[in-house]
Amino acid sequence: MKFLIYLSIFCISAFSQKMSEEDRMIHKYSKGRFSQGVNLFKKAPEEKKPFLINTKNKNNEIIINPKANKNDGITFIDLNKEATDKNAISDLIEELKNRKKEKKVKVNAKLKIRAELINLMSHSKKTLKNYYLETLDSKETFDPNAVGELDLGFTLKSKNSQRSYLVKSFEGLPLNIKLSIEKGKSKKITIPVLDLISFRKFLEEYDLNYEIGYMFLELKDENISRLSLESKEKCRFYFNKRLKKTSNIKNAKYALICLKNGLRTSKIEKNKDQINFNTFISEDSVTYIPFETKKKSIHTVAKFHDGSYLNTQEKSFLNWLTRKKPIKKGLNIYSFENSNYIKNEKYKFYLFDGKNRIKISQWPQRINEVTLTSREQYTKILKKMEVKWNKLSCLVEVDVKKGLEFIEYGLQAKLSTRKDDLRIEQLEAVFLAVDQFGINKELSRNSSKFYYYFEGLGELHLKLNYDDFSSDYINANCLNERIIENL
Repeated sequence: MKFLIYLSIFCISAFSQKMSEEDRMIHKYSKGRFSQGVNLFKKAPEEKKPFLINTKNKNNEIIINPKANKNDGITFIDLNKEATDKNAISDLIEELKNRKKEKKVKVNAKLKIRAELINLMSHSKKTLKNYYLETLDSKETFDPNAVGELDLGFTLKSKNSQRSYLVKSFEGLPLNIKLSIEKGKSKKITIPVLDLISFRKFLEEYDLNYEIGYMFLELKDENISRLSLESKEKCRFYFNKRLKKTSNIKNAKYALICLKNGLRTSKIEKNKDQINFNTFISEDSVTYIPFETKKKSIHTVAKFHDGSYLNTQEKSFLNWLTRKKPIKKGLNIYSFENSNYIKNEKYKFYLFDGKNRIKISQWPQRINEVTLTSREQYTKILKKMEVKWNKLSCLVEVDVKKGLEFIEYGLQAKLSTRKDDLRIEQLEAVFLAVDQFGINKELSRNSSKFYYYFEGLGELHLKLNYDDFSSDYINANCLNERIIENL
């Protein structure tokens, strides 16, 4: 019981410090969900703690600083209740968390979500009410209201972000989905969930084993002529808008592909143009992709951290997974003219710095600026991480925005290049940050860039938490390469 008292005193004294310290405590300790995450902030300078008086009243309650009132955030803990003993600290943190939401956080982006249960046997849809969303970065969960609608609010630091979720329910197959968020916008989204029982019956009609992974494409574009994958699929079905099978992709509204576990590359041809995307496939789950394209000219400027520009030519750039090259539009400015990319997704291309090939992933803007790590610095980073590059290595780089306090991450990857090895595991990643003082294993307020290194063919999910309570989200698909993810 004394241990509980000391812990309670510690928590409430910490609350009396400035708000940023309170928020660190909330994020660090709430809900115990950092088994996969990284808490990367340096300890703040110690401040003088307020004077505390420990007494008990006639109801056997601890009273901390009896001169204060409950409106000031004082929590009374009943020593007689075992349940309260076990949950006192988490309840206090939840109280602080709610106060933070009420007073500090301003939502600047919203998603309104509903889910539909799809029956491939009866060719029907109905509203799915009982489900929940789990984030793949911080393992937060969100439940819908009584009618099955879910309202998500975000406080974004950057203009655009994309967050990965796993949709779970008793009636449907688990569904992987990426939801794109835009500052200042409110979007309505319908999530298609495949009915579990009817889906198994559907596969049994074709003597298929359902214990693999699936990709469910919603084809929102017209004039699609071909869908191809770099790996051989176990099955492929096309459906029209009434969910009835059709033999041709030209008449299809949906496509269902059965695939082995791992990161898969797909290509869709539309009006003789080729659009590429990566999909991470997990066993016994469906990955949903709403395929809708946009066309835009992508202008890029590449430079190093010291401000000097990369000595580039057209041959220094290459569109991702195609042979399309940019056109020089001005001093150090190159443009991929009229490029197709998937709506609400980042645009990707390769940049060659000597023999180093780097994949650039960025939101399409009027002009995108890419900041590169020098070759000398790149060598120092790998040496500091104590790793050697191999056929499973991945390095993800992100430029840090001002005020980044800590990062949460989730990582899934296939651990072998062998096609018959289907192991998918949760992995740990090596972290480093760079500031004006050098390379560090911790993130600091002076950091200008951070790196995650891991070995495996997979997908890295990041949640970036800032000191003003805003966030950014990143999803990096890695196939043995170095990636720069621009916010």
